[in-house]
Amino acid sequence: MHIGGPFKNAEGGIVGTLTIINVANAAEARTFINNELFHKAGVFESVRVRRWQQMQPEVVPGAKESTAQEARLQLKEDGF
Repeated sequence: MHIGGPFKNAEGGIVGTLTIINVANAAEARTFINNELFHKAGVFESVRVRRWQQMQPEVVPGAKESTAQEARLQLKEDGF
C-alpha cells in the first residue's frame, strides 16, 4: 500500500476510503483487495478499482506536458 485513509463528511463521519496501491495489473489489485483486513471484515459496501497515474510531483521532469496532451486526446475520443 502506498497511501490510504478515509473520506469524511462535514460532521467528521467516515463516508468512504481511498487506498492507493502500487501493483502491476488489475489481477494484483484484486488480490490485494481480497486480502485486505477491512474488506475481509465486510466493512466496505463496495469496492471500485481505478488506474491512477502520479503527475504531482512529477516523477520524471517534463512528464506533465506529454501526459496532459494524452489526457486531452483521450477526452476528445470519449466525446468530452
